[in-house]
Amino acid sequence: MICAACGGELQTSSSFCPGCGRPAEAAPVFCTSCGSKMPADSAFCSSCGHSMGAVSAASSSVRLSFAGTAGQAFLFLLSLFVLPAWLVAALWVVVARWICRSLRFRDGTTASFRGTEEEVLGWAVLSILLACAALPFPPLAVVLIFPQAAVGLQIMKWFWSHVELSGRPPLRFVGRYGGYLGWSLLVLVSVFTIIGWAWAVTALYRWIFANVQGGGLRFRWEGKGHEVLWRFLVGGLACLLIIPIPWIALWLLRWVIEQTAIERTAAASATA
Repeated sequence: MICAACGGELQTSSSFCPGCGRPAEAAPVFCTSCGSKMPADSAFCSSCGHSMGAVSAASSSVRLSFAGTAGQAFLFLLSLFVLPAWLVAALWVVVARWICRSLRFRDGTTASFRGTEEEVLGWAVLSILLACAALPFPPLAVVLIFPQAAVGLQIMKWFWSHVELSGRPPLRFVGRYGGYLGWSLLVLVSVFTIIGWAWAVTALYRWIFANVQGGGLRFRWEGKGHEVLWRFLVGGLACLLIIPIPWIALWLLRWVIEQTAIERTAAASATA
């Protein structure tokens, strides 16, 4: 059995979880066909009749979908152009809460974001200053990527540490500066290959999600380079028309989220 609180492995005779100390309560099992919640010992789903023989709370992979709207995306994009720089941190928090609130999990999990703008204000201002510093002289971006990677890593750690999934223990980002810098440099250099950047971005996304830990969960991003390439090319061309920008942004965000899979494993909980 798997602990419903932390994802740790439970013995049948356990009264308390050895991983988190909470009263032993097995995590529910969900039908992989319709997503209905089922008793752990079910042989078939009572909603659709799907066989539950191969379903396990310890190894099932949960896919995500996104329920945000183009109208909401438009308001956030518009805010980027009208808000002063010191309010961008507040916008980041609002967007993070919107994204988490709009996530839909096949197994009924809910997500929320608990971060505040005060916690990330300094990093947000520094990130904007570094981005603007390269505008007058674009080649300077190669040098600035070193401090940008350090700042970006802190922002990423802040974001993931404040994502909560249905009362589970907090998540954390364990990626290191060297890894993030290396993938960022690869993305920057790959731009000169015209199309190679899509595979570099794919590798960066996979590295990011692979370094998210906590609550007995393992994250995986399953997008492919050619899928990134054609979607961003089509989206970029469509954005030249200006009006479709909110719909294009939502389309790309929804696709990125839908490529995310979450596994509940006892092995992952051991590293949390």
